[in-house]
Amino acid sequence: MIYRSKRPWIAQQVWKDVLFLHWPIPNDLIQPQIPAPFKMDTYGGKCWISIVLFQALHSRPRGIPIFLSQPDLLQVNIRTYVQLNGVPGVYFLSLDTNSKSTVRGARSLFNLPYRQAHMSFKQDDHGMQFESKTTNQSAEFGCFKARYTPTSIQVDQQTGSLAHFLTERYYLWAIKNKKVLRGSISHQPWDLVGAESQFNVKQRPSFLAAEELYERPIAHYAQSMHAYMHPFERVAIFDQSV
Repeated sequence: MIYRSKRPWIAQQVWKDVLFLHWPIPNDLIQPQIPAPFKMDTYGGKCWISIVLFQALHSRPRGIPIFLSQPDLLQVNIRTYVQLNGVPGVYFLSLDTNSKSTVRGARSLFNLPYRQAHMSFKQDDHGMQFESKTTNQSAEFGCFKARYTPTSIQVDQQTGSLAHFLTERYYLWAIKNKKVLRGSISHQPWDLVGAESQFNVKQRPSFLAAEELYERPIAHYAQSMHAYMHPFERVAIFDQSV
C-alpha cells in the first residue's frame, strides 16, 4: 500500500458493502457549486457526480484496540471531482451519517458538510437495502433509498480507465476560515465488481436539470476496504474578496 501523506496515519476505519453510483454532469451545472480555488477534474471531457454509500466499521484512532472502536455507523456521500494545483481529489457536496459525534467533529474541525440523518441497512437473499433521511426534511439530497446487489462482472480499473478515475481518489478538500485543507486517505486499490441497483433520490438540488440523476448510473460495488486517515494539512489560502 502507498501512503498518501508524509504525515503518519492517525485513525482507521473499515468500509463495508460500498456502493458507488456515478453520473456525468454538464460543467455549467456543477462548476458554480465549487469554490474558486478548485478546478473541475474531467474524464473524456465530462464532469462527474457520485453518490457513495457504505457501512463504516471499527472506527478508532491509531493505537486503540479494535474492541474499543467507536460504534458502527452508516454514511452517504455526494461528491464531485476536482483538482488543486494539479492534485486530483474529491469535493463533497454533502456527507450524511447517523453518528452525531461524527457530524459535530467533522463540521467543527474541518467545516465538512456533514448532516445528521436517520439511516438503516438491511441484507437478505435479494441483496442489500440502504435508506437515509436527514433530520432536516427540506435538505437537498435529504432522502435517499437504494437496493443493490453485486454482480460477478469484474470492473476494469486499469490506470486511465473511467473506474480508476472515479474511485482511486485519495485526497479530499475543504475550506475553513479562508484556509484550504487537504485530507489524505490511504488504502489498497479498490476491488470492484458491477452492481444492479434501484434507487430513489428526493429533494434534488435546484442546480440539477430535470433529467439529471434519472439516467441509469454507472454502478460499482466493493465488499470492503480498510482505510487509514492522515491529519488534514493547510495547503493554500482562499480569500473570496480578492
